[in-house]
This record gives sequence, structure tokens and C-alpha cells, in this order.
Amino acid sequence: MRKTCLDWVYKLARLDERVVFIGSDLSPGLLDEMRAELPSRWYMEGITEQNVVGMAAGMARTLLLRESAVAKFLPCRAAAGPAHYLM
Repeated sequence: MRKTCLDWVYKLARLDERVVFIGSDLSPGLLDEMRAELPSRWYMEGITEQNVVGMAAGMARTLLLRESAVAKFLPCRAAAGPAHYLM
């Protein structure tokens, strides 16, 4: 399922220059073709989901984004950044 979804991101990115991928610790080899062909639209941020969400929010005005993270981490870690700044 994950590979199928990411393959579609790559296909869409080849059709639309506004499509950007921001990943969070992907398995080795996933989206290697996109990384090679479209390096300026492929970002791997490691295990920093809050940073990935922040990047996506900042880029969303002009780009179509697909963020990828392990599902159970995204809600908690994405909220950790803003919660930290509000304290």
C-alpha cells in the first residue's frame, strides 16, 4: 500500500511541477527514481515529523505536497512543534 501510494506521488510529480515530496524516514530504496530524476522536489527530513509538517505548511501556498510519515507518529509529533512554541 505504501509503495503504491508513493509510486503515484512520483507519477504525479512527473506530470505537474508543483508536486513535491517531503518524507520522514522512508524505507531504503523507496522513491529512488524520483530522487534521481526530480531532486529539487524530493526532501527526506528523517524522523522529524514536526519539521516535515512545518516545511509543508510553508511551501503549501505554491506547491502540491505529499508528506509521508509513519502514521502513529505524525499526529503527536506534528503537534509537538506548535505546542512547544505556545508554552
